[in-house]
Order: sequence, then C-alpha cells, then structure tokens
Amino acid sequence: MQLTHLTAADYRRMPWKNGGGTTTELMIEPSDAALGYDWRLSIAEVAQSGPFSDFTGYDRTTMLVEGAGFTLAFPQQPAQHFSRTFEPFRFSGESPCDCTLIDGPVRDFNLIARRGLTAILDVLRLVPGEESVAAAPITVLHLFRGQIAACGRDLAAGDTLRIDGAVGRPRITATRPSILAVIRIGG
Repeated sequence: MQLTHLTAADYRRMPWKNGGGTTTELMIEPSDAALGYDWRLSIAEVAQSGPFSDFTGYDRTTMLVEGAGFTLAFPQQPAQHFSRTFEPFRFSGESPCDCTLIDGPVRDFNLIARRGLTAILDVLRLVPGEESVAAAPITVLHLFRGQIAACGRDLAAGDTLRIDGAVGRPRITATRPSILAVIRIGG
C-alpha cells in the first residue's frame, strides 16, 4: 500500500479552462498532465454566474461545499439546484451548462474523470468513532471538516490522502464530527 498525504501547501491554484474563474487543484493523474489527464480533483471558486467549462470525453461530479448555492441549467435535461452542501451530482462533461449563483460566490468540489474510468464520489458525515470505507485500486480521502486518522496518518480539515493498493477496507477514526469525501477510482 502506498500513501500520499497532501495539505493546502501542496495544492495548485489555476484559472478555469474557460477563463471564467479559478480552481484549486488537489490531485491529478497522471501528476504531470496539463491536458489529457485520467482524473482530477479540485475546488472551484465561483464568483459570478456563467458557463461551466467544456470537458468533452469526461464525466463530472460536482457538489456545493460553501455558499448559498447555484443552479446548473442544461439544454437537454432539467436544471439542477444546489442549495445543500456535500450532495454530489454527476453529469457529462460535454453537456453545455450555465451556472447561476443564488446569492453570492460559492465553492464547489469537482471530480472529473475520463469517460469509461470508474470514479465514484461519496460523502461521509462522521461522528467520533471508527468506520471503514470500501477500497478501490485508488482511494482518495479529502477532509472538509473535522479531524480523522486513516492508515496511520492524521488528517486535518483541508487535507487529502491518496491510498494506492489498499488491502481490505481502510479504517477511519474520527476524533470529532467530520465531513469526508471518499473517492474510489478504478476497479
């Protein structure tokens, strides 16, 4: 099993693909890819309403993590309203969508994965105690709130832990109420 523990100092801040805002890239595979990556995790700062970037050939999962919320309008499907935090929504990266902010700037968490690659985002709301999560070839934990220990590492809010080749179900111990994203890639 291989572990990669990242903190806020390790993340990269960059402009959106369409230039409409900025994102903080938490993790990307392969790590040296600028374009044509297999998957990426990021937190976008959305300061104004406008279109989402086109990611043809990728599937996207997004969720509100901070702010009053936003609406995504799609031409071929019903609009999606995001007013509650930490509720993932998956859609096709080439689907044109316009984002309308409800009441001021928001931050959203994004998993973008090449179509055909299994990439699942779940959110756990943990109480103090121990729990396990289903493993995949790559399991990524991103802690939004609280404090946890996983695979012998202590994570504070904002930390990300990548687990490659986990054997069994990784154990997580929350030392206080916590909100944790669990991303399973491959398998």
